[in-house]
Amino acid sequence: MSIEVQSAKGLTLEQYDKESKARAKKSLQDYVLLYEGAAKIGNVRGREVKIGFRNNRVLVAARILYAISGGYLYLITCMTLLGQRTRYSAAFQKALDTFRVW
Repeated sequence: MSIEVQSAKGLTLEQYDKESKARAKKSLQDYVLLYEGAAKIGNVRGREVKIGFRNNRVLVAARILYAISGGYLYLITCMTLLGQRTRYSAAFQKALDTFRVW
């Protein structure tokens, strides 16, 4: 799991959503969008995507949540081997439920 906070001055959630998916599709080998939809990080409206891709010879699954609040982008990424996605789903969700955006 990784957590990033970046400046997002002038960037909307919709712009980031569109741009990040385009970057992933262009840069990740064998990229597949598995799911996308609305999400929340704490009490802030955001987006969630689940993707699959190949990292060298390994198939990887990522669950990515992002939200923009107060001029900052909050980005949480959970990754696992593609075949073990459901094994770690509950643990990821438990951790995600603890996050708050100030």
